[in-house]
Amino acid sequence: VVGKRTADYIEAHLEVAVYAGRQFSKPGAYAAYQRAEGILQRLGPQASDLSIYQLYRQWGRLAYDFSDPEAVEQAYNKLLQSGLHRQNPLLTGSAYNGLAQAAELRFSPVQGLAYLERAAPFLDQSGRLFEHIEASNRQGLFRMQLGQYADALEQAPLAHSGRARSP
Repeated sequence: VVGKRTADYIEAHLEVAVYAGRQFSKPGAYAAYQRAEGILQRLGPQASDLSIYQLYRQWGRLAYDFSDPEAVEQAYNKLLQSGLHRQNPLLTGSAYNGLAQAAELRFSPVQGLAYLERAAPFLDQSGRLFEHIEASNRQGLFRMQLGQYADALEQAPLAHSGRARSP
């Protein structure tokens, strides 16, 4: 019961953060994410991988929507720390994929491609198709920014078919 109740508290804070983000309240959204993070920190190793994934993935995406590369990096670096500590390929791969978002905001395609290359083996292990498609689309964008148009075009149909090749 305690675990379920804690998950409900975390989910409630995530919902508050999403609502605040829709209201364009960056401070309100970030505060709700920080409260959810506090709950996860108190749980320590008892925190579920799913709760960790949801928290930092949503936080990073909202920070991206706010064009806040520092907050994107903070969220995904925390996800990366958790993924490496727990030896969880989904958390680790998603973190590298998210760090590529920060590189995108900074118009740093070389760094973004490096993050995606690091993400690839973890995403392969995770089996999470959505993460692969997102990474592939981002890889195509970076390749276009670098003038590698043939490689970018080659990547596009693979991303949409769900058979994206590793960066």
